[in-house]
Amino acid sequence: MPLLVSRLPEGWKLPSVLSMLVALANIFAFIIAFIKWRRKSLNEIPLIYIVFLVSFVSCVLLVFTWSKTVFIKSSYLSVPLYILVFFMSSCAILCNVTFLPYIHRLSDTASFNVFFIGQSFTSLIPAIFTTIQGISKTQSCTNNQTNQLIQSLENFTPKPIPLKVHRLSFESSIILCIIITSLSFSSFLYMERKRVNKKPPSEPTKIMSSNIEEDTEVKTDLLLPDTGDVTKEVIDKPETPLSEIQIHILYGLTFICGFLLFGVIPGIGSYAFLPYGNATYFWASILNLLASPIACLLSFIFTRIRYSILLIISLIAYSCCAYVIIMAAQSPCSFLHKKLIGTIIVIFVSHMAILLMIFVRNTIASVLRTTKHVNDAVFWFGVVMQLGAVFGATILLLLINVFRKLKARDPCKNECR
Repeated sequence: MPLLVSRLPEGWKLPSVLSMLVALANIFAFIIAFIKWRRKSLNEIPLIYIVFLVSFVSCVLLVFTWSKTVFIKSSYLSVPLYILVFFMSSCAILCNVTFLPYIHRLSDTASFNVFFIGQSFTSLIPAIFTTIQGISKTQSCTNNQTNQLIQSLENFTPKPIPLKVHRLSFESSIILCIIITSLSFSSFLYMERKRVNKKPPSEPTKIMSSNIEEDTEVKTDLLLPDTGDVTKEVIDKPETPLSEIQIHILYGLTFICGFLLFGVIPGIGSYAFLPYGNATYFWASILNLLASPIACLLSFIFTRIRYSILLIISLIAYSCCAYVIIMAAQSPCSFLHKKLIGTIIVIFVSHMAILLMIFVRNTIASVLRTTKHVNDAVFWFGVVMQLGAVFGATILLLLINVFRKLKARDPCKNECR
């Protein structure tokens, strides 16, 4: 994203525009939800094939068209990028409402957990790639009215000249996405072949049934009741099931996670970090990508947490998000923007916000997987997550592009006294 912001005509507004396109792509998730609601069942396998096909074609086209612009109403817009990002976002969104139910039907806990591990690697690999790519810098400011003499300060509009210090091009990152998509499709074909060739046992024994029930009791112990000794309750007593209100609260937390994680935070990155400099935006982008694999690792380590602790973690995550939003609202004169401590705080807080929200999302998904009507719970978890993303991105787009509440920093002007 830092590379796109510095090279495309939209500038700082680009993240919010792309976030809105991602939100619009949720229409496909809602269509799937409506079909599943009417038919009560849905075969996700044909949809998964379509997702992979559209993803692959979109990535290939993006390699050749990402920098193309179209002149519309006195300004240049990256229309090819918009269209391809829309289709790629549609595929990414459909993953939550197709892959999760499909993987769960494999009746394999390891496969369900590997889904989140795979998602984390799609963040880890780009983070490594971005680190190698380098930081975008600005060299100097120059007059954009070449071949004319500067007669007054009003006719002089300075613009930064970007230095081409990137070791790897944007096309290289898209090629990396194509490779990841191909590997994912190969993995899906392997899982599908394994599922088709798998034969159900002819005569299940009583011992096997007992083991299954025993294993189910252990898996449902993801959120423990708030009273008594944790270890003793896990060993001596079965876990107290969550109430209907607690399930609804989990869906509410899921909505807020989608609202902030996929709707708001991605769109305000340029306003929150660029007032501190390009290096801040660069390192914040890398650490935010690393948040997903770290959160997945924490999900494996802390497999059993109390309901109240989950609520506390959620509040901490939302507080961190609030700080990032406030810094974006103060742009271009954000809090401590001229000091190193301000840079450290905004990078650390944004990293913790994304890390904790992903951890909460993974934990909620694991809990809902063990509730009654499991397939529907996992499916509606994905729908609620995307619904939150739609609301977040829509509100952000209105604030930035319609009401213009967020202001970009001009590196050639000293706007902060």
